[in-house]
Amino acid sequence: MRPLDIRTPRSSRCGFTLVEIMAATGIMLVVILLVLSLTTNVLSSWTRSTGQLQTNFEARVAMDLLTSDLESMVVRNRNICWMQVEDNNLSVNEATVPSQILYFFAPTLERPREKGTSNPKQPILGDVCAISYRQDFKNPFTGNTTGGTPPPPVFGLYRTVIDSENTFNEALAIKEYDSDESNNTLSEYWSGNAYDSDDGGLDTNTIDEAGGTIDFVSEDWITDASNFLSQNVAQFRLVFWVDDGSTTPKALVNNDGTPKEFIYAGSGLYYDGSIQPGEKLIYVDVSLTILDKEGAAALNQGTAYAEVLKEYGQVFNRRINLMSSPL
Repeated sequence: MRPLDIRTPRSSRCGFTLVEIMAATGIMLVVILLVLSLTTNVLSSWTRSTGQLQTNFEARVAMDLLTSDLESMVVRNRNICWMQVEDNNLSVNEATVPSQILYFFAPTLERPREKGTSNPKQPILGDVCAISYRQDFKNPFTGNTTGGTPPPPVFGLYRTVIDSENTFNEALAIKEYDSDESNNTLSEYWSGNAYDSDDGGLDTNTIDEAGGTIDFVSEDWITDASNFLSQNVAQFRLVFWVDDGSTTPKALVNNDGTPKEFIYAGSGLYYDGSIQPGEKLIYVDVSLTILDKEGAAALNQGTAYAEVLKEYGQVFNRRINLMSSPL
């Protein structure tokens, strides 16, 4: 009897060839790379969109509050300093950053309304407050101004408000403005050097968030975290325009294009060392350049200010109409 010859079909014994494995691996790699590329693009777009939303939010908050305050600015015929703009240069990564400080009076809803630390607190009457806007580069909580040192400093726009009671009793009690004298401007009031009409010193007090009285000069409260308005504001520029009686408004800028310093008193507009007869403020062009998170990080890593501003800065502009003459 012959033994059975049992054979397995050849097709059932064969696996994938090396070429087939390499081809499959190549296709899988292509698919994985496509998925990774798509995911990276989606995440990148999400990051940019989130950063754009944050930047727009910071600009809108600052612009809306500036608009509300400046459009309701108070100017009277009494000859005191009602508005002042002065230069305020900042030092960032060995670069000088030109900026400005704005002082004026206005009724505002965003103000201290109660005083006293015990309950019930006493209401603060009135609504006209002394207001200041300024830019700074520091950590608002620790005061650190050195990049690369935690917690890092950030550009910020600060809005500082003196309560209506101290505004009426002190800031509005400043002596009449005379360009040949001193101690009669808003910048001197905010720095604690202003005098009243009897040449007596004015108290630099205000009510803080908790209702307590503080000396805002000695405690460096002006750029405290409680007055932090918008972050990453890398450039703060104000160009005021005046009606000088000619057919077109005139911008208050120097020959190099930088904004002028000036004082607006009851007697008129002062700049370049003298009064400018018949000139009236009509509007201001506000320009804010705001960095995204990548720009803020690059700045704290020591990247030059001009490079960061060019690559990561987004400019927001708004024109705000002003009260043209004292009441």
